[in-house]
Amino acid sequence: TGALGYEPANARSVVEYLVKAKSDGLLSLENFKAAYTGTKDIGSLADVADFEGVAITPDGFITTEAAYCCGEIYIKAGHLMAAMEDETDARLKAKYQAMIDVMMAKARMTGIEDISFGLRDKWVLPRYKLEFLKQEGYSMRYVVQGEKQSDTGETYVGNVNGADSSDPNGTWVVEKYTRARSDFPNQLEHYMNGRSIGHNVREKGGESAEERTARFREQVNALEERFGHFMQTHGEFSEIERTYNLTFNNYVAPERDTSALGLEGVSAQVKLHWYQNQAVRQLSEEGTGILGHDVGLGKSYQALAFSAYDRQMGRSKKHCIVVPKAVLANWYMESKKFLGNHSDVMFVGFEPKRSAGGDILQEPVLDENGNPKKNAHTGEIEFQDLLTEDSPAEE
Repeated sequence: TGALGYEPANARSVVEYLVKAKSDGLLSLENFKAAYTGTKDIGSLADVADFEGVAITPDGFITTEAAYCCGEIYIKAGHLMAAMEDETDARLKAKYQAMIDVMMAKARMTGIEDISFGLRDKWVLPRYKLEFLKQEGYSMRYVVQGEKQSDTGETYVGNVNGADSSDPNGTWVVEKYTRARSDFPNQLEHYMNGRSIGHNVREKGGESAEERTARFREQVNALEERFGHFMQTHGEFSEIERTYNLTFNNYVAPERDTSALGLEGVSAQVKLHWYQNQAVRQLSEEGTGILGHDVGLGKSYQALAFSAYDRQMGRSKKHCIVVPKAVLANWYMESKKFLGNHSDVMFVGFEPKRSAGGDILQEPVLDENGNPKKNAHTGEIEFQDLLTEDSPAEE
């Protein structure tokens, strides 16, 4: 790849390199043409469609297949299908279909028979619940906030019928004639609005509050069981299944490259594992995040590698690392081992001891048997600096 950082005759290499410098990860056709020097003539987006590992968005941009075919895949697939209907070039149609196939291969699809349903599930549309409850003999209304018009024609916000709404924050109300039949509809109303069964229940007719609460719970549990069967056998089960998958299975996490980072100017004493390379790339590409790897998995080296990689990619110029004083000496040793030297580092808290001639004093690192330790990657004996705490600043 030479000084360019990519192979200009390789379309995939060009795209993978150039998108890293784009905040949205998208290239225009002109961006691509200016960098690509391969043998294929590029006159339109359709000429890019045959390149493997390259994606074309419905909006006419170019990116990597790995970056595009993840995230909210069902929504993206819908956009691609809509684009296919309007597209006249067979090459672009085939490309869109190939991208859909890639996404669907990654998708997790839950069938209706494996979906658990609950009357209080926010993702289930109110109209299904109203239909079921009416079938069970409970007439209820679902009320949401919406625009209303006064007698004088003024618009204001008030309670409106939410039977056909997808708003999950409405209120369930039992109709008066249903409420009058027994005590359970009141409890059902409380339950549908998120309260616990037994809300405001008292002793009545010789039946204790505890006994009445237990009876109400049995009724609710029976209703829930019947609701699950009702939803799984509903005539619109395909739409229900689609809504569930859009809600819970829509997102596919990006696949991060696990190969070596190609860091420049670091020592050969530390070699990162695949998961460390993957995490460093994610932190650098997203520009934010929390590294939650467990103890002993090399978070310190990952942080140092992130700093080096992020600067090497031109995404930042300098970093400040703040650690507890109890582990400060360890960070000194690990950063020196990883970087090879501290020529480009300002370290606050410790400084190396020096000889009369100004040379840094070192000692060999010992293994568990008290013998000098050889580095697993270089075969050389490891040394570490002798440290002294910084002198407190004079006031």
